[in-house]
Amino acid sequence: MNKDAESEPRTLTRRHFLGASAATLAAPYLLSSCVGGQRSKPNFLFIIVDDMPKSMLEHMPTVLGRIGAEGMVFENFYAAQPLCSPNRATFLTGRYPHNHRLQTNVAAAKTFHESGLDQNTVATDLKSMAGYKTALIGKYLNATGGSERDYVPPGWDRWVSLASAHNPTILANIDGTWADTGVSTTGEARWLSDHADSFIRANEDGPWFCVLSLRAPHGPYTPSADSEHYAYYIPLRRTESFGEPDGDGGVSDKPKELRRKALSAARIAKIEATQEGMLEELQDVDREVGRLLDVISSTNQAERTYIIFTSDNGFLLGEHRLVGKDLPYKEASILPLVVRGPGVAPASKCEAAASMVDVRATLANLAGVAGDVAHDGRSLAALFSGTPATWRQRLLLESPPYKKNVGWFALFEPPHIYVEWSTGAKELYDLAADPAELRSLHASRPELVITYSTRLAALKTAQGDALREAEA
Repeated sequence: MNKDAESEPRTLTRRHFLGASAATLAAPYLLSSCVGGQRSKPNFLFIIVDDMPKSMLEHMPTVLGRIGAEGMVFENFYAAQPLCSPNRATFLTGRYPHNHRLQTNVAAAKTFHESGLDQNTVATDLKSMAGYKTALIGKYLNATGGSERDYVPPGWDRWVSLASAHNPTILANIDGTWADTGVSTTGEARWLSDHADSFIRANEDGPWFCVLSLRAPHGPYTPSADSEHYAYYIPLRRTESFGEPDGDGGVSDKPKELRRKALSAARIAKIEATQEGMLEELQDVDREVGRLLDVISSTNQAERTYIIFTSDNGFLLGEHRLVGKDLPYKEASILPLVVRGPGVAPASKCEAAASMVDVRATLANLAGVAGDVAHDGRSLAALFSGTPATWRQRLLLESPPYKKNVGWFALFEPPHIYVEWSTGAKELYDLAADPAELRSLHASRPELVITYSTRLAALKTAQGDALREAEA
């Protein structure tokens, strides 16, 4: 069971979706913007970071001030699986891990290629069906740099893919050529943003789709000189669940595989150092986000460009005595999502249940892609001006068992989250009464366990229309 980052190496029958359900579609005016009296497809800058807990948004004034204050902050945006490569594969394919089958970080890039998953992605949608110029700049999937180091997947016009292994200097596949750039990893955020800057300027007539995939704030932490002392005096965030006690309402109601000893002073010091490194790397990210927003504004593209900021997974920093990801608890599974663009209500918040599985559907919808686009999600554009009554009522999140690893499936149906483990363990939390997830109700509310177990069973093997029907 690899559920603690301290032990983790750093290292279908297809069915048409678009047009199938009014609940998944945006109003037609969102599909394009009007520029100079002519309708044009929107641009997309999709910024994804690595391992960032949603709580750290408060340390990113540019993201919150220039994207969130001018757009929408999502409060319940979940990872399909809160682990780097599986959730990135979900972003690319629009499919849950139980459907795309990439459920681990091990040899992820190679697996994604050899299984043919890279033949049908959000990039191929936008490039081949909508005429977009496309770029992926930064982290792709784990284990990039082995047999995949000279490979450029279909759908991408510009490809600057980082090696997975951390080195003193940046190693990258640049449009199919492997290179040691000689640039220190302390300047990685700036170097990647340089490439995004150039791509945005070179394609200012649009439409374009740029994925800026920053490795920050994943360890080891190498912030720039401008950011390296930012978090030195910021105290460790200690929520109600930090170092969760034994006894009633404590770790005793968690699955036995997750019960850790009380946090020692040495372990707390390590968690403090992790938080410091993460916050400092995020300052570099926030600075580069501002720079790219300036580029988009100065080239007169702001009114037709969606800016989307998120993370591939969250991260536990001592909550429930745990450190890491790939767990159903909210610190790991709920992600930051901040969106600005045409039709997005400014300074708004969205409480609706949303997921990384929805991103491909959203971009395809906004770009006006039609045809054989098969995926499991819904277009988030339906939420940009309020939550329609037809939106999903429940949401699946999962970490399917893989080889000897213990897995789990979870159902988020507000106000509850219900979890079933492959060991047979169960958890049930009332997030309204117990937002810290301290007191599992699985033993005291058997009627809810029966109901949610039935609903979860319908979701965890479903795909496409059948999955969306089970959410309704």
